[in-house]
Amino acid sequence: MITAPLAGHPGLVRAIAFTADGSQVITGGDDGTVRLWDAIDGEEQTAVHALPGGVRSVALDGSKVYCGGPAGSKSFTLDSPVPLPLGTVPVGAMTMGETTVWLGGLNGSITIPAAKQAVATYSGAVHAVASGNGHLYYGGPAGHVEAFTPSAGATRTIAQHEGGVTAIASARGSRTVVSAGRDGLVKVWQAGRDGITHTFTGDGAPLHAVAISADGQVVTFGGAGGRVWQWDRRTDAVTEHADHGHAIHALATHDGRVAAACGDRTVRITGSSPVTLAGHGGGIRAMAVARDILVTGGDDLAVRAWNRTTGVHYRTMTGPTSGIRAVRTSFKDVVAFCESGEAWQWDLTTGVGTRLAEPGSGSTVHAATFTTEDVLTGSLDGTVRLWSPSGSSTVIGQHHDWVRAVAFSPDAGIASGGDDGAVRTWGDEPGEAQAPTGTAVHALAFLPDKSIAVGMASGSVRLHVSDQQTFYTGHTSAVRCLAFARGRLVAGADDGTILVWQLSRPDNPMVLDGHVGRVQSLVVDDDGRLISGGEDGTIRVWDPITGFQLAGTDLTPGQPGQERSDVSNDAESEADFLGFSRDVSTLAALIADRSIGPPLSVALLGAWGAGKSSFLRQLEHRVEELARRSHGNPEQSAFAANVRQIRFNAWQYSDDHLWVGLIEHLFDSLTPREQQDGASQSTEAELDELRARSRDLGAELERAERTGGAAADLRAPALLRLLWRERTVLRSRWALALIPVALAAAGVSWALWGSTLAVVGATVIAIGAAVIPVVEGLVTGWNKFAGYSGSLREKVRARKKLLDAQIAAKDAELARTDPTARLSALIAEVRAGHYEQYRGVLGRAYEHLRTLSDNVRASLDQWRAVPQGPPPLERIVLYVDDLDRCPPRKVVDVLAAVHLLLALPLFVVVVAVDPRWLRRSLEQHHSELFGPDNGVAARPLDYLDKIFQITFALRPMGSGADRLIDTLLPQAEPELPRRPESTPRPAQPTTAAAPTRVTGEKTMPAPRRSPVADPTLRPDRLLLRETERDFIKRLRPLLDTPRTVKKLINLYRLVRIGVSGANLDRFVGQDGGPYQAVLILLAIVLTAPDRARDLVTALRTTQEADVWAVLAELEAKDAGWRQTNAVLDAMRAAAPVHGDTGTYRAWAGTVTRFSFETYDMVDSDDHIIGE
Repeated sequence: MITAPLAGHPGLVRAIAFTADGSQVITGGDDGTVRLWDAIDGEEQTAVHALPGGVRSVALDGSKVYCGGPAGSKSFTLDSPVPLPLGTVPVGAMTMGETTVWLGGLNGSITIPAAKQAVATYSGAVHAVASGNGHLYYGGPAGHVEAFTPSAGATRTIAQHEGGVTAIASARGSRTVVSAGRDGLVKVWQAGRDGITHTFTGDGAPLHAVAISADGQVVTFGGAGGRVWQWDRRTDAVTEHADHGHAIHALATHDGRVAAACGDRTVRITGSSPVTLAGHGGGIRAMAVARDILVTGGDDLAVRAWNRTTGVHYRTMTGPTSGIRAVRTSFKDVVAFCESGEAWQWDLTTGVGTRLAEPGSGSTVHAATFTTEDVLTGSLDGTVRLWSPSGSSTVIGQHHDWVRAVAFSPDAGIASGGDDGAVRTWGDEPGEAQAPTGTAVHALAFLPDKSIAVGMASGSVRLHVSDQQTFYTGHTSAVRCLAFARGRLVAGADDGTILVWQLSRPDNPMVLDGHVGRVQSLVVDDDGRLISGGEDGTIRVWDPITGFQLAGTDLTPGQPGQERSDVSNDAESEADFLGFSRDVSTLAALIADRSIGPPLSVALLGAWGAGKSSFLRQLEHRVEELARRSHGNPEQSAFAANVRQIRFNAWQYSDDHLWVGLIEHLFDSLTPREQQDGASQSTEAELDELRARSRDLGAELERAERTGGAAADLRAPALLRLLWRERTVLRSRWALALIPVALAAAGVSWALWGSTLAVVGATVIAIGAAVIPVVEGLVTGWNKFAGYSGSLREKVRARKKLLDAQIAAKDAELARTDPTARLSALIAEVRAGHYEQYRGVLGRAYEHLRTLSDNVRASLDQWRAVPQGPPPLERIVLYVDDLDRCPPRKVVDVLAAVHLLLALPLFVVVVAVDPRWLRRSLEQHHSELFGPDNGVAARPLDYLDKIFQITFALRPMGSGADRLIDTLLPQAEPELPRRPESTPRPAQPTTAAAPTRVTGEKTMPAPRRSPVADPTLRPDRLLLRETERDFIKRLRPLLDTPRTVKKLINLYRLVRIGVSGANLDRFVGQDGGPYQAVLILLAIVLTAPDRARDLVTALRTTQEADVWAVLAELEAKDAGWRQTNAVLDAMRAAAPVHGDTGTYRAWAGTVTRFSFETYDMVDSDDHIIGE
């Protein structure tokens, strides 16, 4: 099965802005994220998943970020990047005004977040908006720029752009305003004046973006031509600033630097410090199949054609200016329909495209599909339309909310569904096909029997047949696409999975897993194979019966040229290639066993490169598996069901703050909240309310203090509003107490005086209950407003102090009654504090750790008394790695930390370390403590025995090295004779073969690759022969650690890749070619680099023809050669080994480049052989 995501469609960056100081850049794109970047080095700092439908615009107000798109608008702060909703109106553009953000809607509305209705309207979707000098300017596909003056409520037309307005910008430091359009023109005017003062263009191509300098002197613009132009008011000249080679979709400027969002989904910043930002993704939204051609369209504005049988990418077709929502293909051409109403047609052979229809001025198209002759669409304004090839549209139906899905069948007709939950059919007698779903409809599909499948936001699929409804379940998020493949119902969803149901088994789907992000498109080809396209930009081909993935995007065989070395990294491995599994299971059972209570410490011993990190990773996974399996039935399991495992890399903290790093890392890794009972949850709810009120008061106080001076008086209404709320909170409870009094009074009045008087009396009391606090608040508010704003701030400050005292009291109450809450409070305290500020860190650390242990013990005892629900945290396992890379003093610090943790009945500590380094560090750091080893004084081993209860050394590799070699070299070429270079390479096999095609069927020849494809970008993977791999296994006794094995294979690959195809047969040979000499030399350089110098010197001076004689001479001088020679002699006894001294001499100058010890013995290019 193919599991690697293969690139298909990227996304675009649609919005960009500099922060006020120009040090950072904010971007928003089709992938729905808003990203924060360092504008100097290009490093991505934050990525916020804000709007699933894509981000079209961003605006900044200090540290607050606003973003908008088809799914609405949200805001967040740079300090706390949690997006909060502003509104649900689809946004095409936004701008920051003097006091609020203005939103331009795709429905033509101009709104602000606080308003309940539009303050102005535009004749079509708004794609551009700017604010300045008390005016608001906006425009869109309708083609005219309108000016709105909020103070007067007046609207007037300023400028006209043929084809539509795409961008507007204003300068805060001047009155200059500019607009750009699809006509390729930039127009300039002054705020408050209606006349255009300047009009200019760049290369005449349609413009998508415009920006203006703060002083209004320089206008920067760009568009479809890929060039960025600048107009200087002082010279009235237009000059080319940069040519990015891709369409420009957004621009921002700051102090001479220009940030451009390009069509290759990068942001390029030019100026004093040029940098490129890349990170936004996108997805596939539409697919179609015709014979052997698969066509896909996506959010990157491109349509791509593929050979669906071979996976070869055939052609990329561009031109559209908005996302692709539907595609159709024949054997000759491709047609695409876009979210703007734009339509394109391309010749599949030449790739030449023609625009069939211009972008419309109506609402954004969310869903589209081709009918027999027209295009059926559903839009954000709730309309269902049919579009003719010429671009004209007819409304055939209306929903009460967004239309998210449409479907067409020649036999069954037209259906639509959306956020109003209704599924409707349209035709001569429009009506509702089935009852409202109760949740938004995101996908529709007709089945062959004319029944209709409905994919819902709840994750289920409803199949409506006659009067019967069947629900197909399994998805955990909204269903985005549906298909019917070989008698099975198929659904793709936001959770990244595809579910396949047999119609008779609605509760037992088969899961197809592989996409990262939502699955957005499904299509079934002529062979019944299922093809899926996802938000991750990948295309995957599945067998809907077996669930096997058959193919993926761009599975082309490698092109001739130099092969890839394909070296392996030195990262830890979750897979067991060294036979660790039995030892891992033994230690995991020991760590998780409930009957073996902590504290417990384990020293995992092994030399550098022996695989200690991989052992720890596998151990962590095994403990996690035992805990997971025990979690469902904790009372019947011998293993702890709630184990928190934490990895601590000592090397990353080997500075002066190792203790600080260890404690903060430990507490940061603990989840701050466990289950609580009802009383605790009630107290927590009260605490949340108090904290929110305190936060609001503090934030408003900070704003008032920051404003300062006379301007601070302008904050008085906001302060009064908060004080009013506090008074209401206090008084409302007293007022509510009058309600039962009113009810009681009503009862008594009824008994004594009759119903009328009872009603009157109760009403008077009820009105009094409501009015009294209001009157008191009004009087209080008036008195406050009449006073001095400074005293207002003092009263707000006093109120906040009172709230903080109540919060502290509630915290204390919760801590007294709930052990889990005490644990959460402790974790919050340690995480919030800066640990290094404390003096006596060791004592402070012990205090916190002891409290942590006591709280966990109390929570566990409470659960054991009444074992309801899952158990609380039972133990913490701390894995310490890379200790043997730290200086001796830090090694001793970690040992002291382990000793500290062992005083607490909560921790299991596993320390992976090279024992030689451990002893050497103790001897060096505690030489004055241990003294000479005379049999009486304390030794380092005595100190270690007090800390570690269990010492566990890794076994030597042994035969495990063969398994590792097989893993690193998974496939070898056939034995001699070698296949001629001219023979075509067979396609790589997949785990499941594609269905056999019917013989004799006319198929399209494999289309040629796109002219932009570069054969050197897809070289073959280097594949070694069986003889080479077997000889590496024979060298195993010389290779003492897994790291050495990896290095030998990686370095041999680098040598082998330099051997040309013409010389390869001679290099490998029939009975031991020169490759054996290279491998032996590499093994010696890696395992004995100091002796390698002697060998190279001897090879260059000896007259011996046999290398074994040279090695014997070296052993006579240095006994250290004895083990190496013994291994080589044993290899020679088992099978012939290449021994020509000339071969070893020729390759020694190349092999020596791979060692620090022999780097100065490398030969020049004149001596390189085997090319």
